[in-house]
Amino acid sequence: MPAYDAWAVDSLHIHRRTQLIVMKEGQMMQIALRGVAEALLNRDSVEIDSSAPLTVESLFRSLGEMDVDVKHAFIAPETGEVRRYARVLVNGKAARLDDEIHPDADVKVCAVHACDG
Repeated sequence: MPAYDAWAVDSLHIHRRTQLIVMKEGQMMQIALRGVAEALLNRDSVEIDSSAPLTVESLFRSLGEMDVDVKHAFIAPETGEVRRYARVLVNGKAARLDDEIHPDADVKVCAVHACDG
């Protein structure tokens, strides 16, 4: 990788360079988004650093840090707890909040909403 003068590089290149450094330091995990998270973040997947142990609850908290509306959708502001309808499928099976997610797992974030009327 060639050396770059940080002042001469636009923000996109700096972002890409930073992303490469992060990927070398930790493992990046691809997380598929469905439903509310997909609509609010306007994308069908995100990458999460999985170098530290990742649980379902910490995944929802990481998603909440990306967008305030996503945080409100998955984390109750009055209690700070992950909402009951928030679901993660790990290798096709519903996972509990305390379940650990391994870096090689197939992960999909989805939500099941109660109908108000």
